Amino acid sequence: MAAMPSAEVVVSWPTARPLKQANVKVKYGKEVETSAEAKAFLEREEPNYIIEVNPLQVKGRTGDDFRQALVKSAVLNIKGKDSIHATDAQVSIDPRRRTLDIFFMFPRQRALTLEDAEVEFNVKAGEVPIKQRFKLKDMVFNGKLEL
Repeated sequence: MAAMPSAEVVVSWPTARPLKQANVKVKYGKEVETSAEAKAFLEREEPNYIIEVNPLQVKGRTGDDFRQALVKSAVLNIKGKDSIHATDAQVSIDPRRRTLDIFFMFPRQRALTLEDAEVEFNVKAGEVPIKQRFKLKDMVFNGKLEL
């Protein structure tokens, strides 16, 4: 039996409030407290759930066919509920490192709640299956589920 391809990647939920705060601190530095742009970014209601996967090693084609295959295979599974399928993916390439950063967009067709307990992200990137579980209780920030 052939070994399943594997890759070490980071799977994150960049629209989660703590990650958004970290991003504006990096971008605006000391001006983060006074920047109207930083405040608007933090207060913006995201139209999609976004899952980021990086860095993924580049092997083979990375064009629109690859992006469409990613979108087709990406799903958020919630036990006992209908899955949420990706509607888009943005792929950025770092040619020097030969890696990809991929952002998957999932419609907020229904609100995820703490009662859902866990969300599992699944995608097949070429021949590499990627799976990540998110425990929603770990994504509570200031008493509110932040996705």
